[in-house]
Amino acid sequence: GDPIRQKASARVETLDVGPMFPLDGFTINLLSDSGRRYLKTTINLELRDEESAEELEAKAPVIRDILIRVMTSKTLEEIATAKGKDKLKDQLVNQINLRLRDAEVKNIYFVEFVIQ
Repeated sequence: GDPIRQKASARVETLDVGPMFPLDGFTINLLSDSGRRYLKTTINLELRDEESAEELEAKAPVIRDILIRVMTSKTLEEIATAKGKDKLKDQLVNQINLRLRDAEVKNIYFVEFVIQ
């Protein structure tokens, strides 16, 4: 046993990530002074527990609508920075959780985030 390798794998296990709920990709029109800009993004929602997935499944259209509405209200400049993306994540998590009864979204992961 290589002690260094064992330590590394132990550290990975403590990264406690909840069940993931993948969404279909989005193509969003961004507000921009420099003509039409698009955000192409794919999002995974991290849920508190497996049970949350059922409610999200049932409310998938509502959740897509929330995500689209929040993201289309953003300017290119607002989401181009890491800080801007974090703010966007927080806003999306809050807006979704407002509309959930029992389920809870813990975090949002952008698996694809391309501005064109």
